[in-house]
Amino acid sequence: MTRPCWSPDGTMLATPDDAAHIRIWDTRNLGVKHVLVDHEDLGRHSRIYDVAWSPDSTRLAVVADDSILRVWDVAAESIEMSIDVRSRMHSVAWSNDGQYVAVGCRDGVVRVLQSDDLTSHRHLERHSDWVNAVAWSPNGKELLSVGGDSDCTVRMWDVDSSSVLWKRSHFDYVLHCCWSPDAEMVASCSNDGEVKVLNARDGEDIIRLQAHRDMVKAVSFSANSRILASKSRDDTVRLTDVKLKSEIGVIQEPASGRWPAGLAFHPSRLLLATLGVNTSHGRDTAVRIWDVSVLSSGD
Repeated sequence: MTRPCWSPDGTMLATPDDAAHIRIWDTRNLGVKHVLVDHEDLGRHSRIYDVAWSPDSTRLAVVADDSILRVWDVAAESIEMSIDVRSRMHSVAWSNDGQYVAVGCRDGVVRVLQSDDLTSHRHLERHSDWVNAVAWSPNGKELLSVGGDSDCTVRMWDVDSSSVLWKRSHFDYVLHCCWSPDAEMVASCSNDGEVKVLNARDGEDIIRLQAHRDMVKAVSFSANSRILASKSRDDTVRLTDVKLKSEIGVIQEPASGRWPAGLAFHPSRLLLATLGVNTSHGRDTAVRIWDVSVLSSGD
């Protein structure tokens, strides 16, 4: 599996895998509600890198091991529309206002598409290497992107003007990024084990976390913007209270060296979905949901 993703209404969890399947779990009874399969185009051994829900929790944008962006009607279990963006993609994000879908591509371009028909809206071209992750601001006006391999940057874009508002760098390539729900902070994580929490307005450091001993694969803020979760290849998930600037918990969870691998906070509750190793065969196929409310110091 790759990146788990909660539906905005909190009732479903999407878990994509390496065999062109996306399972949609009903989080109220932990049963599989839908299975989205595209063997015809992708084949049976194609990795799905990332998925993103529409704000109304009815559709799912999917990027896989090809250059086709697909949008699924989840209830119908069918592809509603698709487009060839002419570059392989590593990440996808749907704006909270529902208007746009952004994809981070291997050619260093962030492509922003109209969500109703997937026509091009903007090309954001400044990264010098793969774009590993993209994340919309809560108001849908700014877009965060991070670069891999030789790029190693975090960039904040004003989408309407296609301009970079600020740029910051890691010492190694950057794997993932996210916004805090209150729109005050962003976080990024790197291959060198560092996690940065930055001021969303100007990119200045708020916290630099260096407790992980290996690559950090993913980061996620809690719904109250108080807790940041970070998942590493060092077999830990670390929980940091960003207001107190202190670590408040560590989850021991074996993980393979494969990327992408994710974690995601529930959109309204202090529940954290993580992806780790299934001990029976050593691959990242175990999705676990953790109640971290006992660790929270308040809103």
